[in-house]
Amino acid sequence: MTAHRSLKEMFDPSSVAVVGASGSTGKWGNIISQTLLKGSHRRKIYLVNRRGQEILGHRSYACLSELPKAPELVFLVVPAQSFETSVDEALAVGAKAIIALTAGLGETGDASRACEEAVVQRVRDAGVVMLGPNCMGVIDTASELSGAAHMTLPAGDIAVITQSGGIGLELDCRAKHAGVGFSRFVSLGNQADLKAADFVREFATHDQTRVIAIYLEDTGEGRELLEAAKFSHINGKHLVLLAPGRTDAVERAALSHTGSLAGDDEAIDALCAAGGIVRVNTPRELLDAAASLRYPRIPEGRRLAIISDGGGAAIVAASLAGSQGFDIPPFSDKLSASLAEGASELASVGNPVDLLADDPGSFDRTVKLVAESGEVDAILVTGVYGHTASKQYPSELGDLSDLERAEVQTATLIGQVAQAGKVSVVASTIATPTPVVNELARFGVPMYRDIEAAVGNLDKLCRIGETPVNFLPVPPPAQNTVTDDSYEGSRQFLTEQGVDFAKAHFVSNLDEAITAGKALGYPLVLKALGLLHKSDMGGVAIGLNDAAALKEAFQDMNERLQPKRFSVEEMAPLSNGVELIVGTQWDEKLGPILLVGLGGIFTEQLKDIRTALAPVTPEIVLHMLDSLRGIGILRGARGRAAVDLDAIAKLATKLAEVAASHPEIAEMEMNPVLALPDRAIGLDARIILTTTGKS
Repeated sequence: MTAHRSLKEMFDPSSVAVVGASGSTGKWGNIISQTLLKGSHRRKIYLVNRRGQEILGHRSYACLSELPKAPELVFLVVPAQSFETSVDEALAVGAKAIIALTAGLGETGDASRACEEAVVQRVRDAGVVMLGPNCMGVIDTASELSGAAHMTLPAGDIAVITQSGGIGLELDCRAKHAGVGFSRFVSLGNQADLKAADFVREFATHDQTRVIAIYLEDTGEGRELLEAAKFSHINGKHLVLLAPGRTDAVERAALSHTGSLAGDDEAIDALCAAGGIVRVNTPRELLDAAASLRYPRIPEGRRLAIISDGGGAAIVAASLAGSQGFDIPPFSDKLSASLAEGASELASVGNPVDLLADDPGSFDRTVKLVAESGEVDAILVTGVYGHTASKQYPSELGDLSDLERAEVQTATLIGQVAQAGKVSVVASTIATPTPVVNELARFGVPMYRDIEAAVGNLDKLCRIGETPVNFLPVPPPAQNTVTDDSYEGSRQFLTEQGVDFAKAHFVSNLDEAITAGKALGYPLVLKALGLLHKSDMGGVAIGLNDAAALKEAFQDMNERLQPKRFSVEEMAPLSNGVELIVGTQWDEKLGPILLVGLGGIFTEQLKDIRTALAPVTPEIVLHMLDSLRGIGILRGARGRAAVDLDAIAKLATKLAEVAASHPEIAEMEMNPVLALPDRAIGLDARIILTTTGKS
């Protein structure tokens, strides 16, 4: 991890210069100058234009060297051909930070990228920090620094880091409906100097920031981002990441099952799981999840109470919650009786609770009783509650009707219950931005317009509590470098590392195969070696019950495939176990990645896998297994015995450890691993080295 560099002058400078300031309406130099001048009561703003003309009623200077005092922060709004000279001038006058909006550099080709890299080196040598180029700028609502074109963010406690200015604009629009705002905004641009991880670390200690929302199109920082997530985790700041995955799986040729499955999308999942990062799929989900994490109350379990003012809303919420693994337990007689005492005769006080829409005061009492009962871990308030107070942002609560005022007061009481922290409370309503939404947001209760968003974000909160983080470092490379990636060499190497395999003899001719059969005992398995996918090519024969069957299989494979070597192996008790895949891949951005899931010949069709950054602990592997769709099979289904999950976890942990200490291994796969009630054994193995790219 590189040393953290202070970014204070980038967000709260005492003085700012705009190089490329313009008096022409619509030009970026004009827009940025206007937005920055709004904070001129907080800091000195210098406008720099080579003509030295008056701009926006303010004096401008022909160059930075003419300024009466060196600016701490310099905005560059200049064409690409002026970028290098402008940076050198900023360094010469003693600027501490540079924000380069200039486009047409590293994103356009190798020549411009080389110029960009040379400039960055000079910036770093001078002890200066630079954002961009090709960015939209920054905003700090607390310090009133408004340095991003077309952005007018409401103040709040969500920090945004984005590679797309458009995503920032969308979050700005959506924030008004969610009743939340932003502490800081940064548009990354080309990330020539400062990268997303630098800003995560900076925002992790920013007092006005409670949660960090990130949009990245490239997670090239890899472990740097993980280290930043660790720092953020230590400082109590949650991260939410929108990182679009690739649907074409991998942009390189996949040489094994693991290679074809553990593509970029799965690598991002592994990064998020390791760093405790909440991953989302859309800008709306990014803001929704950030809103739910502002004052995170992580549920201790999945017992959910649904409190609604309409039977339909309650039914839909219960259906969605059940499909996401929530338990909606019936209330005890004691709790139901307490709820009934203050409710209308027409209300239903089971779980879900169905109250009346015209009695908002019953909501806070119900929420309080349920929260204090100890019978649930979370509460979902849903329906049309909050819709009556439809006036947007009234100047005084006195402008509201009695019913509207009652809704706001109820929101205050619900917020106080939620702030007590006994349960997690989320809400959904059809209401547009209203005082109710804002009041709930003030207490950290997220309010969603869709029931599915409320349930989905409650699920994300639960997953935070359920998923163990993984900040184990990658160990130094082992001294015993792997050089033989054949099937025989792979098995031998992994056996030496403590991995159990079915017994095997490696042979070159039929006589040796028959001898091996006598030594191992029947039934047997015969494999033709040197094939990438042996099963697909008819290079595996199982259940050979005698020497005649072994001879027939050998002669058939020898004639069709002409392998140089064969493996004669003991027949594992397949009927008593479950076939799994355990594999690793060395990702160029994230390093070693572990994959576990349901295996065998249908691995790619089932795609029931989970990934994690390696190395891992057995606890992490057990969590991965528990989150598989097919976990019921492993735990015993239809009268079958449960398999030894601890043995699987031990094997996968060992494989991850091996991968992490052997960067020369591009991919490693054991498919299948046979999970049995008392052990886990490997039935196949493949290693692909970075130097050979073949098995």
